[in-house]
Amino acid sequence: MRSDLRQNSPAPVSPKPAPLIRAEHIGKSYTAADGNLLPVLQDISLAIEQNASVALLGPSGCGKTTLLHLMAGFLQPDGGQLYYKGKPLGELHPQTGVLFQSPTLFNWLTVEDNVAFGLKRAGLAKAERQARCAGFIRRVGLAGFEKAYPAQLSGGMQQRAALARILVLEPEVLLLDEPFGALDAMTRRNMHKLLFELRKDIPFTTVFITHDVEEAVILAERVVVLSQRPARIIKEVTVPFTPEESLDVDSHAFADIKKQIRTLLEQTE
Repeated sequence: MRSDLRQNSPAPVSPKPAPLIRAEHIGKSYTAADGNLLPVLQDISLAIEQNASVALLGPSGCGKTTLLHLMAGFLQPDGGQLYYKGKPLGELHPQTGVLFQSPTLFNWLTVEDNVAFGLKRAGLAKAERQARCAGFIRRVGLAGFEKAYPAQLSGGMQQRAALARILVLEPEVLLLDEPFGALDAMTRRNMHKLLFELRKDIPFTTVFITHDVEEAVILAERVVVLSQRPARIIKEVTVPFTPEESLDVDSHAFADIKKQIRTLLEQTE
């Protein structure tokens, strides 16, 4: 009897892991030139799981970069709370990397020295530092350009070097502030493919800003659509594609989800 009861009992349900990043009722304002408060974010609540890929999409000036900078720890909210692994987020977490709109490379350092910069500051031995840097430079497609300076590289190559400098530190979270916006269409597409390949080998959580609906659908598993300033979340849209399927931008399914997101954005106008 007891044996039968054990066999018929439901299996224990494992608790759902806590989000890596959690925002609870975040608010943020700035002081305008006239001295009045300018509300930027309003009651933002958002959960981002480990190894997720999330896009923040909304009108220009709505507060996307402010929200990203709060997640990075560059800013602090006026109201609400941000959490990283269940603990209140203060300043920049050491396991978070940020890729900005313009490559933040040191012009006086070569590619390999730029990539090695963080490892050198961390006190890593030279031999290990060189080995790790060589591997990441190769992964981002810059093998052969180790001795080149930023001014000798194209915009896309500079962003690859900046990406390698972040990933060599093995972050858990990569925050991207529209880093591909100034690139031509072909280079941007190549950067999308590069991110896919890197995430296969090096699991990390990605949160990125874009104004481009197509880019959001290509790169994200979930698109968070924000309103005009002060930004609030209108809706979160789940992208029902694998990374490989999301690159098929001419498919009917891709067109349908782009239309769905654009309809939401029209509500913000």
